[in-house]
Amino acid sequence: MEKRRSRNVVSGELFAGDVVDNAVFIVDDMISTGGTMLRAALACRERGARAVHAIATHGLFGKGVEMLFGSQAIDRITVTDSVDLASAAKARHPQAPLDILPIGRLIGKTIRRLHTQGSISDLIGIDD
Repeated sequence: MEKRRSRNVVSGELFAGDVVDNAVFIVDDMISTGGTMLRAALACRERGARAVHAIATHGLFGKGVEMLFGSQAIDRITVTDSVDLASAAKARHPQAPLDILPIGRLIGKTIRRLHTQGSISDLIGIDD
């Protein structure tokens, strides 16, 4: 899917790739209302996707997110706990297919390594 933002309006209908009978993972930096994720999920389902998973770093979950949480187009939504809004949304919508991954320890370890000139590559398991 291609998206273009103009005055906070997302548009675009370009779809690339074959998703028939496949699990699809839609990745974005944040989910606010969920409109972009839902449009992408519906496009994938229309093209035969077997499962659709939405993944984002920040779960802001603002006004209108009920449509995302109530849609059958998305199997799971996964975000981090980078903002408290994700936990609040989970509390308000306990039936939502929402997983929240904790990242506090990782951020703490990263800051410590940056401060002491330690290796970030070692922290995340990348060989130099």
